[in-house]
Amino acid sequence: MNSSYGKTIQKPITNESVYKQIDNNGKHDADRYLKKNFTLVKSMYDVSKNIRCFETNKSFDDFCVSNLIGVQILSMSKRIMNEVMCLAEDLDIPIYYQDTDSIHIVKSRIEELEEKYKEIYGKTLRGTNLEQFHPDFDELFGDVYSKESYFLGKKAYCDVLTNEKGKFAYHNRLKGIPNNLLNNKEDPVELYKRLYNGEKYEFNLLELRPSFEFDKQFNIKTREHFTKNISF
Repeated sequence: MNSSYGKTIQKPITNESVYKQIDNNGKHDADRYLKKNFTLVKSMYDVSKNIRCFETNKSFDDFCVSNLIGVQILSMSKRIMNEVMCLAEDLDIPIYYQDTDSIHIVKSRIEELEEKYKEIYGKTLRGTNLEQFHPDFDELFGDVYSKESYFLGKKAYCDVLTNEKGKFAYHNRLKGIPNNLLNNKEDPVELYKRLYNGEKYEFNLLELRPSFEFDKQFNIKTREHFTKNISF
């Protein structure tokens, strides 16, 4: 659904790569293309001995997307979120963190919020259908909730989850850092505490998986060094 919505508000495509043969049985396609389209060509480079790539400006006179539909979808999504958040604020229910489609809220007052939501909007708040909300902690089963949380910034938080059986798990998010790398740390909570206190932490993004570089000549090589420093 997100991908289809994104296409409705896609920005115009203003650049295009065109590949031509340098010598096609004496026809010199690359030279002919450059003579006919020199006003559009921004740069060019040889991909191989006989292939030349032209980076060109692409006309967007005929570019058309259903942006009005995208605007309506975005507007409705904000309305759905604001109905819940503003109602929680009116009821003095603390909201610790909210994202595009999720809220961290006090568990003991969810039923109160559900009842008031049903009274005002005539809709059921909890469920798996459109316009409904449900717990999305997938790390545990049962009555799952967070007993300890650290919120550092946008898309950067750590939840210590538990359930009625006393089991626990971590729900980690840190934009730009893969979840499997976060979960590989011995104590994710200690990591988030250090970040919360202003420390800088360097992540080795090649620790658990390889990474590759692609250049304009279609060469592929393995990255030997790929780190990212995170601080708040």
